[in-house]
Amino acid sequence: PLPIRDARPRLSFILGVCALQHGELGEAVTFLEEARKGFESRGDRARLGEVLLELVSAASLQQDYTRRAALAQQALALPLPVHGQVQLLMARVWELLHQSELKQADDELGKALEITLVSKDVRAFNVVAPMFSMHLAFLPSGTAQLESYCRQVLSIFSEGASPLQGSAHTMLSYILFLQGSIDEAILEAEKAREISQQIGGFANSESQMHYVFGLLMVASVFLQRTQGLG
Repeated sequence: PLPIRDARPRLSFILGVCALQHGELGEAVTFLEEARKGFESRGDRARLGEVLLELVSAASLQQDYTRRAALAQQALALPLPVHGQVQLLMARVWELLHQSELKQADDELGKALEITLVSKDVRAFNVVAPMFSMHLAFLPSGTAQLESYCRQVLSIFSEGASPLQGSAHTMLSYILFLQGSIDEAILEAEKAREISQQIGGFANSESQMHYVFGLLMVASVFLQRTQGLG
């Protein structure tokens, strides 16, 4: 009931997050706005920052980039955890890409990756991974920054298997493909596929993995035929 939620904005926040995870965007925004008002009235800046981060996510899913930008600016004025800072930076990267501001997008990406690596906060890595798209390989700074990030992720998370590793192996495979290192690229892609078969992965990483495998198979066949002609 609304009176109970008004008295406990944290409850509205939890309901909003749950609705967001289930793709019920309108309902999620309603609950999150209730939580926002409650935390604002109490002067709870830390939890207000958490709410704004979720509202930024909702605006992104609704493809309301103007609202997302406004919410992100409000959130930046609040004390945010590391993963929250990274979330806003990654959202800013994609906003700038849509505006064709490639140099600025490249700079913001660099900040996000550096903060993530320095923090070693798994929540920050989990923010980056689903947004880790192959499009980023064509930013002005080239692939060196992305390759270094992937290799450091795989060094930090060297035990077991996780979607973070799958994402890093997939991106690294694509980068190696662009560099012409086909055999190494295939090895990385196979590692990504093995992790996917074991535990699944982020939807974006999964689709990219299949795309990279297709590229590598075509490249491999082409090289074999070229060598045969030689």
